[in-house]
Amino acid sequence: MIVIADLDKTVIKTDLLYESLFKLLKKNFLYVFLVPFWLLGGRAKLKREIAKRTNIDPTTLPYNQDVISYLKRQKSSGKKLYLVSASDINYLKPISEHLSIFEGFQGSDGQKNLKGKVKAEYLTKTYGSSFTYVGDSRSDFHIWQVSEGAVPVGTPKFHSEVESKFNVEEKIEFDKRSPFKLFIKAIRVHQWAKNILLFLPLLLSHKIFDFELLIKAVYAFFSFSFCASSVYVLNDLLDLDADRMHESKKSRPFASGELPLSLGMILAPMLLLLSAIVAVQVSQAFVITLLVYFTVTTAYSIKLKSLVLWDVLILACLFTLRVFAGSAATGIYITEWLLGFSVFFFLSLAHVKRVAELTHLRNIGRKFVAGRGYQVQDSQVLTSVGVSSGMISILIFVQYLNTESVQSLYQEPKYLW
Repeated sequence: MIVIADLDKTVIKTDLLYESLFKLLKKNFLYVFLVPFWLLGGRAKLKREIAKRTNIDPTTLPYNQDVISYLKRQKSSGKKLYLVSASDINYLKPISEHLSIFEGFQGSDGQKNLKGKVKAEYLTKTYGSSFTYVGDSRSDFHIWQVSEGAVPVGTPKFHSEVESKFNVEEKIEFDKRSPFKLFIKAIRVHQWAKNILLFLPLLLSHKIFDFELLIKAVYAFFSFSFCASSVYVLNDLLDLDADRMHESKKSRPFASGELPLSLGMILAPMLLLLSAIVAVQVSQAFVITLLVYFTVTTAYSIKLKSLVLWDVLILACLFTLRVFAGSAATGIYITEWLLGFSVFFFLSLAHVKRVAELTHLRNIGRKFVAGRGYQVQDSQVLTSVGVSSGMISILIFVQYLNTESVQSLYQEPKYLW
């Protein structure tokens, strides 16, 4: 008896077409202009062109352990296993070798997209009808029509639909968390707390109770948050391999395969559009500041975060830009004291973050940060720069306390010490 398993959303929780596409775009974002032309030649052509330019690391993929366990049980009972997928065949060999349970494999070859009817024809021609097929989508109905048994992978609703039409031998359900919780985690709502910095000019100018300015600041806060979430989603899509090698980031919804990458492709531009709609209600200066933030943080996600020291400098600038955004939204001028303090204070925090990561890696016996340019031995230099930046920010604050503006703004300036 033969058991044939699909790959995407079955053996693995993700889709290799999107995986490889984002890997390609991270390699060179200009490939985005070639993708539509490749697609004109069909999905098989698109997959082959991407596969020519990218590699998939089988050790980092999010495997569906329930499916793997089922396949191993079938192999132990003497059945032969084969991996047949619509993904490009160039990706299947390393995955098959990594799992070491399949007798053979087949995938799309650049001419035929091995899915639905095309896959059903290939399977009947190669294996006859004496096989059980493990699949996850309605396109697999064509295959289950010609197979002896069906093993659907998915939701209970999908299982019921398959059971009503085919001979189901076993059902495998995805272990999924609440979609709403996954969505909230994907857009990182908890990171919106950083954008409270937009209220800083309003607070320090003692105009926090000016209702008109406060409303503008609130609009700016949500616009900035939607924009930041858009970039967070894009960052997660481009950084899948590095996230999966990270102890905590591997549980992120896209890296873990709990949210489909195709959803991320829709979510990122939708959040950006929502951000723009809110931004135009604030001011032109705020829109320009938001555009600068989006450009810099996108460049950071694609390339700049892998550059040693440049990444922490850019992080500090992005935090300072939030203060600028608050100024642009409310029209409140920010002083050179606040600007100088912000730059060095956030530069210090950025170094603290990197040092903490490197210290943790040293404790668990690793030598470098995945997706970054740092190694464990860099922590000493980063510590020195971080401490120096922190001391400079304190010095600026102390100098500010001796200015006339402090005396006029605060009745008891001594408490600022």
